[in-house]
Amino acid sequence: MTELPDLPDDYTGFLNTHSGKQPWDSKGVEWWLATSKELSKKVNIDGKQYPYINQLLGYTNTLKEMLGGDATTDEDGNEFSFSRLEAGLAFATGDGDVLFFDPSDNYSVWCFCHDGGDVERQSPAFGDWISSAELLEDY
Repeated sequence: MTELPDLPDDYTGFLNTHSGKQPWDSKGVEWWLATSKELSKKVNIDGKQYPYINQLLGYTNTLKEMLGGDATTDEDGNEFSFSRLEAGLAFATGDGDVLFFDPSDNYSVWCFCHDGGDVERQSPAFGDWISSAELLEDY
């Protein structure tokens, strides 16, 4: 099992009570937040296995092969380096996209958009993100 990296305190507190049995709605997307055990489990990204929390490394490798260069873009068209993306710590998936923490930006919450390979900043911190999301209890 993969040892987890340092994670924000508000998120580790959340993990202590998170069952993973219901998604959270944020901006109309159902996000399935990983449990602490799931963060270490392997996921398949383009035919290769990565720990869930490090799955952006797989997506970044694919982007490098497809696009070349050394960056993707954020929602404002600014460069977001591949090294920054591959260091992102994934914690949720929804509609094929990945929510992740950006350690280089005080663990702000970002979305990796799988269809375009770009990223969008969602919130300055997990606590802010989760307080604006709604737990869907109909599952």
